[in-house]
Amino acid sequence: MACILTSGRGLMCKDQIGGARYVFFANFDPALVHQFTVTDKVITAAPVMTAYRYDLQEGAGGVVSTINASVENGTRFYEQVIDVSFNKLDPAMQAEMDLLSAAKMWVWIEDGNKNVILYGYENGCDVTGGTIDTGKARGDKTGYALTVTGKERLSAPFATPYTDFAFDTLPEVTVDPPFPVIP
Repeated sequence: MACILTSGRGLMCKDQIGGARYVFFANFDPALVHQFTVTDKVITAAPVMTAYRYDLQEGAGGVVSTINASVENGTRFYEQVIDVSFNKLDPAMQAEMDLLSAAKMWVWIEDGNKNVILYGYENGCDVTGGTIDTGKARGDKTGYALTVTGKERLSAPFATPYTDFAFDTLPEVTVDPPFPVIP
């Protein structure tokens, strides 16, 4: 039987934080999915791609992955919902919002614990909602919010842990804009 449990888990240390530091959007190409190498839920090789980096303010992004299962039907899938927001309205981001909302993409999230996780691995993700908000009062936020959703057969894989910056152990992935060079 292929669904036999293999381990348990004890209490874990209190050494994690919530939230996301960065979101990276990359153009999804179903012809390239087979070029990922994933072993034990870790991506050790990826297809050549550009991951467009968006820095997130503290508390401005995160992911919830929900397991959807039916005992009656013998089915299961993971719905991955990525919520991110960006401050400040401007024409360049307005144009990018048009592209993001029309595109199918891979979404990489670097969480607060320096894990880089890929969402939409096999099927890509789509923008399923969002806002462009001017705010009402002087102190209100102006900016953008996006909800991006993926529906996947398996839970999201992690990228190989990095040394200095996300993707420095996956040379096939170019980050734009790049991270600052460490002297």
